[in-house]
Amino acid sequence: MSASLIYHSDQTMSGGVSPFDAAIMDMVAGQELLIACPYLGLDYLRRMTLPAAGWQLLTDVGEWLASHAKEPRRRIVEFILANPVRIRHLADLHAKVLVAGGRALAGSANFTDKGIRGRVEVSVQFDGGEQVAELRAWFESLWQRTRPVPEADLRAYADALPPEPKTATSPLSLPCVFPKVASLLSPAGPNDDASVAL
Repeated sequence: MSASLIYHSDQTMSGGVSPFDAAIMDMVAGQELLIACPYLGLDYLRRMTLPAAGWQLLTDVGEWLASHAKEPRRRIVEFILANPVRIRHLADLHAKVLVAGGRALAGSANFTDKGIRGRVEVSVQFDGGEQVAELRAWFESLWQRTRPVPEADLRAYADALPPEPKTATSPLSLPCVFPKVASLLSPAGPNDDASVAL
């Protein structure tokens, strides 16, 4: 078993390939994925799952929907409804975990474009060993105790949300001397720009 830290270097922060995306794309091809994450970008989720043999997603559906504006939210609802056996709701989930075959990734980055390419994050990647087995058992235990959200409840919840995403931002910015992260996706994905049609 080996473990390695994944984080942005000065090069990846200033336009290089995201080390998070490179690690994920290297892990997922042909594997059965177990994904736990509350905040997801639909395009990035598809980027992860298209090369995979199969996938299961545990997410806080309410937080996922609330974090998006009305139109992207509608597409997420349709995606959830199109994948009822693959997606289960776990309220208050905050973990960000990917298990793919004999490897796993656990860290702070949400599986969104911003989380993968534009934030200061850190993850640990495990290659084999008891940590991967433990993360798999953790996921499977949660999976067994959760269910998909019924369609009527899902649509009612989405319709009750305000049109804009839930945010806590100010029109002002606080000064910060640390440089902005602006990395690129790796060329290992199903397409170069990660924009996947719905």
